[in-house]
Amino acid sequence: MLAEDRRLAGEVRGTHLVLPTETFAEELLLDDPVRPVRLMHLGRANTDGDALAWLPNERIVVTGDVVVWPTPFGFFSFPEDWIGVLERLKAMDYALLVPGHGEPQADTAYLDRLIGTLRDVRAQVGPLARQGLTLEQVRERVDYSAQTDLFGDTPRKRRLFDVFWVTPITESAWHEARGEPIVQGGDDPDDSDGN
Repeated sequence: MLAEDRRLAGEVRGTHLVLPTETFAEELLLDDPVRPVRLMHLGRANTDGDALAWLPNERIVVTGDVVVWPTPFGFFSFPEDWIGVLERLKAMDYALLVPGHGEPQADTAYLDRLIGTLRDVRAQVGPLARQGLTLEQVRERVDYSAQTDLFGDTPRKRRLFDVFWVTPITESAWHEARGEPIVQGGDDPDDSDGN
């Protein structure tokens, strides 16, 4: 991963930020007569600004990081809302789903797995967080072995699943259950000890 980070850092040098000239809150239609594209925000999921592209003629949806395969990302995410976004994605009746990372998919099997995983996270973390347990106490008590088995069929995938999903999504679900804000990009500066 360090080699990959170094490679990416080299690619970023010399780039510059170009601000958008047009934005949207819920939907923006790029009304091309041959290939129209609907840019859509279905709600908070992996981030509070997740957008996807829907090509209705081709029935292709490009999800960005709303869907990441084979290991989902859970950093600073919104578990409850994310379930609703994934349900809306399933209802789009796509022929092909292109995730933010990973292989394109022609069915809803992976979405179903993500939805089930998010529901399991919320079911385990929520009650413990509402009892007043600290984040570390919650992490000690939750059992993600079934989820890990679904997403981690090799030792490397199991480690990645823990780092990219279990650890961060547990924190997001903990904050959510306590009614605390989920701060995009990092912890709340007033909450340095995670309590």
